Amino acid sequence: MERSFIVSEESRYGKNFNEYVKMAEQQKKFIDTFFKEKGIKTNEYRVGGNGSCNSPFNEDDKSDIRLSIIPTEEDLTTYGKYLTKPDEYGLCYFKKNSKIAKEFSQRCVDEQIVINLYIPRVSDYFKSLGYYGGCSRQQFEYKSKLYLKVEGEYLRRDDTPEGFEEIKLSEYYLMEEEYEEMKNQAQILYDNFLVSNRVPEYIESVCLDILMGKIVLFDANGKPKPPKKWKKKWHPLTFFS
Repeated sequence: MERSFIVSEESRYGKNFNEYVKMAEQQKKFIDTFFKEKGIKTNEYRVGGNGSCNSPFNEDDKSDIRLSIIPTEEDLTTYGKYLTKPDEYGLCYFKKNSKIAKEFSQRCVDEQIVINLYIPRVSDYFKSLGYYGGCSRQQFEYKSKLYLKVEGEYLRRDDTPEGFEEIKLSEYYLMEEEYEEMKNQAQILYDNFLVSNRVPEYIESVCLDILMGKIVLFDANGKPKPPKKWKKKWHPLTFFS
């Protein structure tokens, strides 16, 4: 059976998912800062370790924290001797005894950064799926609402968790289509900033506003629609020209 919902932030799943997002954002911000401080240029990395999920490692576990990157040529020049050979995915681990690996691990502990992020499992919130566990899910957040579609062989029609508002699948797909269009607009914005080599520090927040439906770059006819908050001359291919 396939069903779709709008999930309340106050529901158990909504709270747990938002907590997961918060931890993920905290981890990303920490890593961005660390990479900038150390002059690491890549944006492809992986953090992991043998330890708990969705909670920070303690002092006794810090040696299990591992940082790996897909290095750029500049990264190889700067840190090549501290990196292992690439694995099958191209990831190179910083050697455990290297100064940078030790500093990274210690700061993760000191700043209470969650290492192993685990997204909440939807089947845990449905009584009809809790025992069997098998289901697939799709979800996205748009206009401050969390849309969720669940499909499972054992999912029952009368099994609706508290804080889940069931909607028609047609409504879900309509919102998904709008969301994908917003993603395309955000990508156009970001790509054109990259081409012009002018990427303001706030570009990520602007793209997020687009994804949330707060900013629209094009009207219903596909014509450029400058956001009111941007007072300078605007065009979709020459931003802030």
